[in-house]
Amino acid sequence: MSHRMGTVSALVLLLLLATLLVPRRAAAEAAEALPAEAHAISRSASASRDAPVIEYAYGPRAQLSLGGTVGLLRVHRAVSFHLALGALAAFENAQQDGPLPDELGRLVIDVDTSWSLDCWAPRVLGAGAAVELGTGLGFERARELRGSEAKVIVAPPRPGDIPFGAGGGWVTLDAALRLPLGRRFTLTTRLRERVFWNALPELFGGRDASNVVADTVGEGLSHAPSLDLELRWRLSRRLRPLASLFVEALRPHDDHADPSWLLRTLVGLGLPAPGGEALPFVALELGSGKGLLVNRHEVRIAAGVRLAR
Repeated sequence: MSHRMGTVSALVLLLLLATLLVPRRAAAEAAEALPAEAHAISRSASASRDAPVIEYAYGPRAQLSLGGTVGLLRVHRAVSFHLALGALAAFENAQQDGPLPDELGRLVIDVDTSWSLDCWAPRVLGAGAAVELGTGLGFERARELRGSEAKVIVAPPRPGDIPFGAGGGWVTLDAALRLPLGRRFTLTTRLRERVFWNALPELFGGRDASNVVADTVGEGLSHAPSLDLELRWRLSRRLRPLASLFVEALRPHDDHADPSWLLRTLVGLGLPAPGGEALPFVALELGSGKGLLVNRHEVRIAAGVRLAR
């Protein structure tokens, strides 16, 4: 518990320090409402199932994600400021093997701010490089979309299970780096931490208050750190292969629940198009499922296509 408290305390301190970077003279800067790019470093190539894209995949069951991010404000300066709103509706089957995912659903909404070091990254790391630091707020809710007493879609909780489909509300902290490797390769990495609301009262020793928050909001996790790695190859103007890795640790709020993890790798062929990219891909997923399938641990191999801006 002390290690967990130390981690949360450090992250909250970083969040408070990051807020000091919010532009105070936005009116005097080159502000842009509804910018075309919501972030300096796009999140659309992440192997995560929560990437803000439109994605359909099958294996071993049907999955569909409808997501996107809208840039609300950008202030151009030496350290540029971004404000964005993201949303994701994800659907998945738990039992049936049909092509239409209509058994389980998740809704994820997040508002985030980020600061890109425009004055430093290209000069020090090379043309095309970027460094971005971000904070935000998010919320997720998972539920069954259909079912009956005669058909159980998700098995009842067992001892050690993570409750509430690993949803709830959280504070986000992340740091991302885009680094060109020669003329044709680009490496992108992102470290991200989700500190769930129930962890905040524990900063002041309020375990009882933390339990109340977890039960009221429906939070099964205390925090969930993750790592993204993406390698893009600009093979030609029309072909851009991608290899991506996403790893996430799931730390439960309840000391009686078992910690878990999720790993997903994705290999695809990017096909640039006006306004975005089509990405046929194959993905391998290990560990916990998403949403109400968080306590189902299995190996999942899927093939699909992703559409991203």
